[in-house]
Amino acid sequence: MANYDRDADLRFIVKTQNTPNHEAAIETLLSREEELEVKRKDEQTSYSVHEHIRVLTALLAEVRFPSFARKQIAP
Repeated sequence: MANYDRDADLRFIVKTQNTPNHEAAIETLLSREEELEVKRKDEQTSYSVHEHIRVLTALLAEVRFPSFARKQIAP
């Protein structure tokens, strides 16, 4: 998680210009992970292991290090 860049990674994953707040990020990441898990289990060709890992990494960072999220958005 040393290479995790909250602003850049979350904006890329959730496809937005603004970095979501901590709670919204977790909610969105959980939803995205659920979608990816369905694709993986169904062996869909659109499944991307790289994307799944990126989402899981972001989710772990948000859940394990909530202060990290607050530090990056503090003025």
